[in-house]
Amino acid sequence: MAEQPGNKIESHSFAVACDVDGVFLRGKKLIPGWGMTEEQRAVDLGKRLGVDFMKSQIIQCHTPYRDLAPIYENKAVLVIGRGDIRQIAKDYGFKKVYTTSDFRTTIPHISQYGATQSIHENIAQISQTDLTLRDETCAAILVWNSPEGWYGDVNVILHVLWNSTSQVPLYFCNPDLVWATENGHLSPAQGLFCQLLERCWEQNTKPPVKYEMFGKPTQATFQYGEKALQEYNIQLNNKNSTENRIKTTYMIGDNPESDIKGCNQYISLSKIR
Repeated sequence: MAEQPGNKIESHSFAVACDVDGVFLRGKKLIPGWGMTEEQRAVDLGKRLGVDFMKSQIIQCHTPYRDLAPIYENKAVLVIGRGDIRQIAKDYGFKKVYTTSDFRTTIPHISQYGATQSIHENIAQISQTDLTLRDETCAAILVWNSPEGWYGDVNVILHVLWNSTSQVPLYFCNPDLVWATENGHLSPAQGLFCQLLERCWEQNTKPPVKYEMFGKPTQATFQYGEKALQEYNIQLNNKNSTENRIKTTYMIGDNPESDIKGCNQYISLSKIR
């Protein structure tokens, strides 16, 4: 619209949320899907696309966990997955972060098989003689991506759940059952890991295990995305001295069961179309 004296320009009224893998970037080589903070991901995508991104523009499947940090900030949490998820969790604001390697080092017989003990001792940040973890009660369990050693991770999760007086809150961030590898074959994803844990729990415990799922197409993740867009719009308004309002958001994706379904079923809290 044309500028008028005394008025600020409203140059847009819409926002765009775009999937990356398969949309911005296509090809046989996959984008690494784990082990990065949003800032690291912004740099990585910037190099691939030749565009500068701010970390506030990046939402990964586990990014909504940021909103959980104030709840569990000073409480012990168990994090599950590949990559340096301990550091990512601390970057989000969690202060007392434990991994399955910490448990397997402190309580060696918690899992009888899987990676050798020396591997976990190298990864763990506490020693076998540290009794703190033995007496520690985890306030939450957060799965950040599809773990590498499912057997050991399931053992540790069940140990925490079974040894708690009430069920510890359990969070997942990607309901996908499989993902396509670079060799063209399908590989089990976090959604199947969730189902495996449910099955193990149901064989020994009642009632069913309770958990909260984030990730597309869940309402929670799209709600977080809307909040992120609103906050980024405020940053742009402050920077450019504008008063733009988001009235419509467009979702661009390549997966009908996650991107498109999530967009179509999402109910905006601020009445954005």
